[in-house]
Amino acid sequence: MVLPSTTLSSSAVCFRLRPLRFVEISFLVFLLMVMGLPLLFLLTGSFNLAAPGKPAVYGADNWLRAFTDAGTLSALWMSFLLSLVRLVPAIALSVLFAWLIARTDMPGGKFIEAICWVAYFVPDFPLVLAWILLLDPNFGALNSIAKSLHLVDGALFNPYTFWGIVWVHTSTGGVWFKVMLLVPMRRYGFFNIPSPFTLTHWHHMLTDPIFLVALKNSLIIASAAAIGGILLYFALAYLLVSRRTVTAPHEAPS
Repeated sequence: MVLPSTTLSSSAVCFRLRPLRFVEISFLVFLLMVMGLPLLFLLTGSFNLAAPGKPAVYGADNWLRAFTDAGTLSALWMSFLLSLVRLVPAIALSVLFAWLIARTDMPGGKFIEAICWVAYFVPDFPLVLAWILLLDPNFGALNSIAKSLHLVDGALFNPYTFWGIVWVHTSTGGVWFKVMLLVPMRRYGFFNIPSPFTLTHWHHMLTDPIFLVALKNSLIIASAAAIGGILLYFALAYLLVSRRTVTAPHEAPS
C-alpha cells in the first residue's frame, strides 16, 4: 500500500521538527534553572527570620516590616516615579533619532549611530561622574562659569534634584540603547505599515493559520520578555537611584 504524498511529507516534517522541539524544551529548562533557581532561593530566603548560621525560622515579618516602613515606601514610590518620568522622553527621543538615522539622509546620521554604540559600552559610573563635575552646585563647571559671568547668584544646575536625576538617567542610558535597537528595525522595514487600501492583503494574512500560530507564540514569548524586562528595568532603576542617593553629598549637621 502506497501512502499519499501529503502523508509522507507530513511525517517527514514531524520527524524533522521533533529534534528541534527537544532542543527548544531543553533550552527553556536550562533558562528556567539558571534564572529561576536564584529567584526562588531569594524569595524563600526573604521569609527566613533567623540570623545567618542559625536554624531557619520562616514568617512574613520581613515583608511586613519592609512595606510598613515609611522610608521603604517612599523609596519605592520615588523609584517608580523616576522610571516612569524618564521613560516617556527617552522613548520619544529614541524613536525620533532612529527614524532620522534610518529613514532620512540626515547629515551625521552614521556618526550619531556610532556614538550611540560607543555610549552604550561606556560604563555608567564615569558618565555620572562627568555630569556631577559639570552640574554640581558647589564645584560644577557650568555653575562656576555662570557665577563668574554674574548670570546667577546661586547654583543654576543641581544633579541631585528630581529633574537632575531624571536628566542624568536619560542622558546616560535612556536613549542610546533604544536607538541601537530601533535603527536596524526601522532600516529594514519592520515598522512599515501597509497601505490602508490593501485590505485584501490584511485579510489573507490575518486568516492564515501559520500566521495565527506564529502570532500566538510570539505574543507568549513577547509578554514573558516584556514582564521580565519591566521588572529588571525597575529593579535597576531602584538600585541606581538608591546608590546615587547614598553617594550624593549632604550638608554636615550644624
